[in-house]
Amino acid sequence: MKSEDIFKQILSIDTLLSFNGIIPSLSGFQRKLITQIEAFCLTLKSEQHPPIEVDRLCHLLCHYLDKRTENTIKDKGLSWDSYLLLDYFYGYSTPAPADNVSLEALLNSDDAVICQYALKILVLSRNLPTRDVKSQQLFAQYGHKLLPPNLVMDNDDLHMEPEPEETGHNEELLEIEPASEPRRIWRSLGLPLFTALLSLGAFWFWCSRYLGDLS
Repeated sequence: MKSEDIFKQILSIDTLLSFNGIIPSLSGFQRKLITQIEAFCLTLKSEQHPPIEVDRLCHLLCHYLDKRTENTIKDKGLSWDSYLLLDYFYGYSTPAPADNVSLEALLNSDDAVICQYALKILVLSRNLPTRDVKSQQLFAQYGHKLLPPNLVMDNDDLHMEPEPEETGHNEELLEIEPASEPRRIWRSLGLPLFTALLSLGAFWFWCSRYLGDLS
């Protein structure tokens, strides 16, 4: 499984939080997040991305998910303090300015994949109810670097995702067009044939009446 696939799974958890989904067990939810983050970090390192930047990226991801979960469950009278991901992985929490410095460093990374993940975390942070000024400044400065969704991040390069549906659609059109040609021919011949038959019928009716009168 690629890092992009695991990140999509993390995004699905974030979507659950955005809809105020029910969390049956905070400890179970924490274990789910820990499993995803560990897999994400290990996969990034196996894809030969800089280990130090991978650790910084995962630290930022933990910080975001802690804040996101905390804001979601506090309205239900619950606390995330005993389940903080930062405490589990690092044993401490860093103040927002330090996180912003680390984020800005990743946004300027020479590794395009790391840079894109950092941008996505920056975009996700806009879901939080409180936004610090520095985060808004970073988004204004680096937001243009965010790639469209149809660009897939790979280990060595960034490439366009193929769109097989468009090709299949074109083939379907090619199959339909020849079949529509005979229809146009029959439609063009239908009216003259109908007119000719109607004229013959009228002529036969007139002849039968005329001959009947003569007899």
